[in-house]
Amino acid sequence: MKINLTQPVLTHSFLARTMEINDDAVSQYETIQQACFYALMAWLVLEVIFALSVYFMIVPGLQKLRAPPPFHSNIVEMMKRTFDEVKLLKSYTFEMYVSGFCNGAKFEDICLENFRSFLAWGMFHKHLKDLTLVEADDVADVLAHIGKIHPELSQLKPGFNPAVSHCALTLEPIPWIHRPLFMYVMVGISETLANAVFLRACGFHSLELDGTHYWYKQQGCNNRNTNPLSSDGSEPMVFLHGISTGWMLYLHLVTALGKNRTLLLVDVNAIKIKSLNFDMPTPKQFADRVSRILDRHNIARASFVGHSFGSVTAGWFVRYFPTRVSHLTLIDPVTILLSFPEVAYNFLYRPPTKFTEWVIHLAASREITVSHALRRHFWWYNNALWLEDVPAHIGVVVGVSANDEIIAPAAVYEYSNNCRQKRLQARRAGSSGAAAKHTTGAHAAVETRRMTRSMSRPLLDGEEETEQDTSRRTDVASKPPIAMIETVLWENYSHGQILLPTEAQKLFVQMAHNNEKVGSVY
Repeated sequence: MKINLTQPVLTHSFLARTMEINDDAVSQYETIQQACFYALMAWLVLEVIFALSVYFMIVPGLQKLRAPPPFHSNIVEMMKRTFDEVKLLKSYTFEMYVSGFCNGAKFEDICLENFRSFLAWGMFHKHLKDLTLVEADDVADVLAHIGKIHPELSQLKPGFNPAVSHCALTLEPIPWIHRPLFMYVMVGISETLANAVFLRACGFHSLELDGTHYWYKQQGCNNRNTNPLSSDGSEPMVFLHGISTGWMLYLHLVTALGKNRTLLLVDVNAIKIKSLNFDMPTPKQFADRVSRILDRHNIARASFVGHSFGSVTAGWFVRYFPTRVSHLTLIDPVTILLSFPEVAYNFLYRPPTKFTEWVIHLAASREITVSHALRRHFWWYNNALWLEDVPAHIGVVVGVSANDEIIAPAAVYEYSNNCRQKRLQARRAGSSGAAAKHTTGAHAAVETRRMTRSMSRPLLDGEEETEQDTSRRTDVASKPPIAMIETVLWENYSHGQILLPTEAQKLFVQMAHNNEKVGSVY
């Protein structure tokens, strides 16, 4: 029998090499394990440093109270107007108003001094004891007006109930829930990637002016003498976001509303979740910056779209530059009936019970960036938009979600429809009294000259315009066009749900486009 003496040697050699490979694999695994451990420890150190920085360096400065800016009009008349509107609305009551601003307390538990304390904050952002004599008289004036139109006021018991609190967000400490640094980093990375992939892929360019960042997409001609109109004559569109992490949620609606037209997406970082940007512009600062952005791109006027908080910033621009606004689209508009309690209570005070309420509470209202913006820079009287105050030449489309968790959808829809009826009556009155139709945009001046000449004989060669001709032309030109207000209610929709690509969104886009094209022609 032959014995193979080389087989044990080969087997031993194979086992040795196998053991060496296994040792190398174990060594590499241990190296990776150690690297992960050290990385985790380093990140935990960063988290601790971040948390300490937020708690002891950032938050104390944010908690400081700010002096309220002056109201741009008469605050007494504003409050009287609010309670007049409460009386007019069929879907709303005085009890709902008082209970809402008293943080959901039962009407029978609220005393007169509780309500006076609320008025002191609502009108002057002060505690009742800190009012001057003039301010106290103004509160008394408003109370007397309320008593005339709302007999329910007499049901408030005299005195003060210490168990009842009321909204006073600009006087209270900022409530917040700490988020780990990891969440801020991940949100920042996801927004950066989304912007780089989707916005740039759609033709947008990232630009900045006066500290305001925006995305710009040009369509059509663009020279210093004309608006950069689209192929169908649509004017540029400015889109203003709500409280969110960025533009990703808005992309589908933006591309649908802004198809084939110049688009500007303006960022307000102070209302972006987890941006840690606490520089909130004032209404005038924001409006001036957007106006300069329009100048930069030779845009004379534009159509403005605002969603949620974006309806507030859109209202700012309408207030300061109404002639630069051709149309206004308001979606889930928190700015409408902002003098009612629902927005403040539902977003900042309501104890969450439903899933969507928990999302709002944890993801938005208790995030330090958003909480600071709303409790130190949100002066409701300068953020409210009354549709009656929107100039008649601006067409308006209002979209309301029937199950909106933030606004009072029934009241906002009813109020918007009431304003629509007022515009409709004004259009009919203008139509019966006008000699011819008015138009908007670049054709307005041509149409005015055409109408003026049609009311008199044409000028002969070398003949000068008479005083009567001038008077007729001035009379026609002074009659502004009256655009329509359109409203839509999305049944079973929650706040922000219309941003998703649905049939309801498609119909809404068509409504907005139609209102832009024909809204100011009667």
